[in-house]
Amino acid sequence: MVRESPIIALPDESPMVGIVTFIDRQVFGAHSPKVRYEDMIGVLWLATGVTEALPASLLILVQKAETDK
Repeated sequence: MVRESPIIALPDESPMVGIVTFIDRQVFGAHSPKVRYEDMIGVLWLATGVTEALPASLLILVQKAETDK
């Protein structure tokens, strides 16, 4: 689970919380030499039911998934 960074959260609302649905590794910034590469994260926002793709730097990890590997 993740939540919005204060950078993108609306000023009069609490940051939204969502579930990570996909991770595209090292793709954001791929077309600009001045931007470092980072992961693009798909988030299903619980409040709206909308899935949105965002750079990892705009999200804050709330809870890691438990795995039995």
